[in-house]
Amino acid sequence: MNISDKTRRALEKIGLTSYEIRTFTSLLKDGELTASDLSQKSGVPYSKIYEVLGTLEEKGWIGSDDSRPTKYFAKSPSTGLETTKQKIESDFSQNQNIILNELVPLYEKSGT
Repeated sequence: MNISDKTRRALEKIGLTSYEIRTFTSLLKDGELTASDLSQKSGVPYSKIYEVLGTLEEKGWIGSDDSRPTKYFAKSPSTGLETTKQKIESDFSQNQNIILNELVPLYEKSGT
């Protein structure tokens, strides 16, 4: 499945890698696939496919079943985006607290 460069860049900007994008779009196009089939259809090397599938699952973009061999499926793009948004907001909030706790006292101490 070919997606526009604009969509590809947008997915990269929110943290998906090229391999993750290729894997996700292959699942959108072809439905449930095993890791082996997915590697062939997406062009992601078999030596990397399990790592890519793991990160996509962590990021909320795909799911898997308990069959043998395991089959993977795409979740709704809306679900993936919402999970990614929540993660980004949570990370920002944590970093904001760390930064403010250390730097505000320095700012106040300097009398600026």
